[in-house]
Amino acid sequence: MSSVPPPLAYSHPGRPPERPELPEGVSPVPRWPAWTAPLALLAAFAAALVGSVILVVIVAATGGSTKHPPPWTDIVGTLIQDGALVVSAVLFARAIRRPRPSDFGLRATRWGPAVGWLLLTWASFFVTLLVLRGVFGVDDSAKDAFQELSKGKGAGIIIGLCLLVTVVAPLAEEVFFRGYFFTALRNWKGVPVAAAITGVTFGGIHVFNYVNDFNAVA
Repeated sequence: MSSVPPPLAYSHPGRPPERPELPEGVSPVPRWPAWTAPLALLAAFAAALVGSVILVVIVAATGGSTKHPPPWTDIVGTLIQDGALVVSAVLFARAIRRPRPSDFGLRATRWGPAVGWLLLTWASFFVTLLVLRGVFGVDDSAKDAFQELSKGKGAGIIIGLCLLVTVVAPLAEEVFFRGYFFTALRNWKGVPVAAAITGVTFGGIHVFNYVNDFNAVA
């Protein structure tokens, strides 16, 4: 008999290893209660608010302006928000069972389909963006908006903000919204309802943030 564990012995080239079998009675899909989804989101908001207040106190104690805080506070504030989302998801998940990375959608996949879906998503994004710009008559002023938002910030701060917005924040939001929030709601009414509620919630939060950001530079 081979001494290689089954998940490796029966894997195929180009495919991720099969998931190891779970103990009897343990569901492969986490059975997180649906009511914990909004509760976890509120808990993350509360933790982020407390962290933001502490950040303001630190800025004031070090002689900085709380009305016009130094640029580094944008980075720290975003890290606090992202950390609050991830910690909230993990803590609520642990109330049911010890979570695994795969419970939040963090698992290996095949490169071919992944790249294909990535390109399709990008294409649909730009098509939708062009359509919405035509419908609402939005001018191509993204460059001007970036210049306003980056005014007075050094290269290091801008690079840090870009990394947060394009890497750290998306990963944290995926863990919480797609990993925990959507999964908990899926256990209630299935995929379509969970996807709709998650999408509206996620979009609503970001629309609110964008409105505040662009009002600040208007």
